[in-house]
Amino acid sequence: MISAPTLRFDCFLQFQERLGHFSPGSPEYEEADIACRLALNPRRSTEPAEFFSRNLRRDARRTFVRQPNQPVTFSSLKDPQKDDGDAACEVASPKRSSCRPIDEAIALELLSRLSQRVGHIPGALRCLDGMLTNESVKDTATAMVVSERRVHHVRGLIRKAYQDMTCRDETSDS
Repeated sequence: MISAPTLRFDCFLQFQERLGHFSPGSPEYEEADIACRLALNPRRSTEPAEFFSRNLRRDARRTFVRQPNQPVTFSSLKDPQKDDGDAACEVASPKRSSCRPIDEAIALELLSRLSQRVGHIPGALRCLDGMLTNESVKDTATAMVVSERRVHHVRGLIRKAYQDMTCRDETSDS
């Protein structure tokens, strides 16, 4: 029979290893992160030991799904009433119940930092606006008078800059 602290630590290491396989912000990453915290909770029963890891995964999934403060994505900040493709990041009205003012502020700060980070790339700001408004690659390419391949390339650079930026922020918080 494995002792409770050893079992907790083994499960913690198992879920910590899973964190390395997923990108931060993905549902799998968040569930593994929650499971790590649940595993280390001393008030949590380890009985029955053979189901402890499975119960942690189940409870982490439930916790993640039921969290009220899901991350705000940039596309959720666009005002759904306004549908013109040349709008640069319109913020939704505060009437929306799913988006708290603090979430809007955080998303706008992220957007500002991302715009600064990719501003030197030709056409990146227009591509970013197209991404925010869910504009098709073809429409963005037509508006910019460039090839669709170029738009795909620039969008890839924007995604990479965003991932680099958010990964760096998470490691600096530790």
